[in-house]
Amino acid sequence: QASRPLAGPGVFRIQIGAMRTEEEARQAWESAKRKHGDVIATKTMSIYRVELPERGVFFRVYAGPLADRDAARDACAQLIRSGTGCLVVPPS
Repeated sequence: QASRPLAGPGVFRIQIGAMRTEEEARQAWESAKRKHGDVIATKTMSIYRVELPERGVFFRVYAGPLADRDAARDACAQLIRSGTGCLVVPPS
């Protein structure tokens, strides 16, 4: 069962992957923690299931919360420099 992503007013997150299965999403989180523990070790993982028209089901892997947009951008920049994809996810 996928977890609900951290969300709410002022809560920024980063997306570090979108996988086809929940198990792949969990593996992506563990891999990112090993590779980027300095950036995401204190963050909470959440997995969010989405169904995209004509593309199918994906499990998005989020880390957060981050204090603000700048903190999220900084975290993503560090991950991207090391070869991990990352997107800033604004408050919902």
